[in-house]
Amino acid sequence: MIPDAAIQIILLIVGVLGSGTVYYFLSQKRLLAALWTGVVAAVLLLLGIAGYLHNSVVRKGARSAAPIFHGRLSPADDSAPWVPAGAYSLMLGDNLQVLTRSSDQHVFTRHGKAFLKLRVANHALHVSAAILDNRGDHVVRIIDNEFQASQERAFNPSQPDDHTLIVRDLDGIEVLNVRYMNPKVVRLTGVFQLPGFTGGVHVTDEGVRWPDGGGIGYMTLDLREAPDIDVIQF
Repeated sequence: MIPDAAIQIILLIVGVLGSGTVYYFLSQKRLLAALWTGVVAAVLLLLGIAGYLHNSVVRKGARSAAPIFHGRLSPADDSAPWVPAGAYSLMLGDNLQVLTRSSDQHVFTRHGKAFLKLRVANHALHVSAAILDNRGDHVVRIIDNEFQASQERAFNPSQPDDHTLIVRDLDGIEVLNVRYMNPKVVRLTGVFQLPGFTGGVHVTDEGVRWPDGGGIGYMTLDLREAPDIDVIQF
């Protein structure tokens, strides 16, 4: 990575010395000298911009490679499947959609306890989720888009950008992949280990799959008029 101090010196030379020298040569009617000074200043400016871009790429790569155990998901500006006016969408994979406008919509519940729920507030969708391992311990939990992964039970959780979170368990299995596509749409896949429900409920690109091989997908579950109904109970 190029030292930031070097980039700042380059930009200082361009901003102060370059422009001042060009102005001086123009005032002395030394047009050729002014032209060459302007060319050099432009080249230095491009080098400075290239240095900033290079450092930005390097920092982004380092961030995506470093484990992230806590943080917050913010909405991107991704294109997403059409969502009706006034509705908000949780995409379970690519082919199962839950529409809501509730301030407390339970998606997955087990014995009355919610493991995945939605909340609409301030014109944005908020997601809460609890991802457990097969011993019933938390690997990662999300509360209103703020997440915390366990340093003991999550293997190198990553946040490639401000809108995405990827978490694996200690066996290297991806148990959560969530993308905050835009303020109205969140896409999620993962594995929900529910107490007393052996094998885990898998959310794949095709939808929700039960441990015995059944599941649902390729549909839209419209809960806009039923805010108090649990979507899927186990």
